[in-house]
Amino acid sequence: MTQLENRIEGFFVMIALPLNLAWGLVVLLSFVALGRIMARVVRPAGSWDISMAAGWGMAGMVALGGWLNLLGLARASVLMALVLSVSALGLM
Repeated sequence: MTQLENRIEGFFVMIALPLNLAWGLVVLLSFVALGRIMARVVRPAGSWDISMAAGWGMAGMVALGGWLNLLGLARASVLMALVLSVSALGLM
């Protein structure tokens, strides 16, 4: 590889890392948001900490993703919309 190709590859790696970090934080936010929604349904009077909400939200996302897959609707655009919509609900 030439020096220019190495610099271009390094540039794309530098751009990709913050974008991947941001997407990971959005997914984490969606886990916590869905977990808090599930906590209100399961135990309306109680409150859970963020780690318990994230765990329940992760389980909820797995269940939703499983049903979407079973129905043949689990596409990248649908799953991304699910994550973004649950994240938006978490910010409200």
